[in-house]
Amino acid sequence: MKYKLDWLEKKETKVGPKFNATITDEKGATFEGVTLWLKDWSDAIPGMEVEGELTIKENGQYTNKTLYRNKTYSQWKPKPKADMTKLVEMKDANITKQVDRKEDSIKMAGSIRDAVSIVVAKMQHRELSNEEIELQITLWVKKILNLHEQPFI
Repeated sequence: MKYKLDWLEKKETKVGPKFNATITDEKGATFEGVTLWLKDWSDAIPGMEVEGELTIKENGQYTNKTLYRNKTYSQWKPKPKADMTKLVEMKDANITKQVDRKEDSIKMAGSIRDAVSIVVAKMQHRELSNEEIELQITLWVKKILNLHEQPFI
């Protein structure tokens, strides 16, 4: 049905901005206190003629009147369907990356643990400075990581 927007007042609510409006239908009936949600009626101005559906709901002592814009085919946009093969490939690639990173993390943590154990054992025979400890740990980590890359014989 067609309505004329006689009066509009913008209000902020908890659920979003809206217009309180007075509208007149084609037959001349006037409705006051009608809600127009701003997301549907952002282009509304007083005096404008619009098409919509007026819903009136009784809620105890209150009467809620809301004008909803008629949906046309051009306003309706279907959701694009996901390309499942692409999603599965992407998921497989991400899982492979995570597994590789986890394996690398385990190798690195084990190498550091072993290098620290070796350096602590060396420190029992002679005292090392902080720089020597750091250098020894770094060298042993590199050696141990290189051993991980070689096949076990």
